[in-house]
Amino acid sequence: MAVQSLCLNLKIPFIMGGTFAASSSVDSFSGNGKPCFLCVTDGIKKEIIEKLMPEKIKGYENIDFIPKDNNPVGQSNVFLCSTCSNFMTSMFINHVFKDPSIEAPKRYLWEDTFVDSFRVLFYVNSFESVTFPAEINPNCPFCKSFEEEKEEQEAKEEKGEKEGNEEKGEKEGNEEKGEKEAKEEKEERM
Repeated sequence: MAVQSLCLNLKIPFIMGGTFAASSSVDSFSGNGKPCFLCVTDGIKKEIIEKLMPEKIKGYENIDFIPKDNNPVGQSNVFLCSTCSNFMTSMFINHVFKDPSIEAPKRYLWEDTFVDSFRVLFYVNSFESVTFPAEINPNCPFCKSFEEEKEEQEAKEEKGEKEGNEEKGEKEGNEEKGEKEAKEEKEERM
């Protein structure tokens, strides 16, 4: 969850994967929140989520407060693990190079919102893969925080743009006034 929080803070995608027995899963969450990994994850204590908020994550020297994960033994093999890592790398490279195929999952519509975060399951025994969108949790604190930050940034940009336009208008007005005065002064001399 800490890595997802950092990715949201930096506005970069979060791509992760894992294997179990003869299957692998790769999750890709865009860097813009809605949905994020927290949206599709249960069982994390509220106090841990509060400490891992995107606006706080870069302030920690260490994250020892996160409890150790109790993962089962995966029972997978080198082939499956390397295939999973290749899928993860491919998704990241597609993002870096803005490959149009990474945009394909945007076709998922969930409650009138296009979702570009998704999970791919790959079954090595049958070579079958299944892709489905990550569902947005409307109460997700990470996404809410990200949305609030985005709105604040847009308001700052809008205010800066407005102030810039006012200064530009004032400057243009002063230039016109200066030109007019110079013209009048020239006419007086003649």
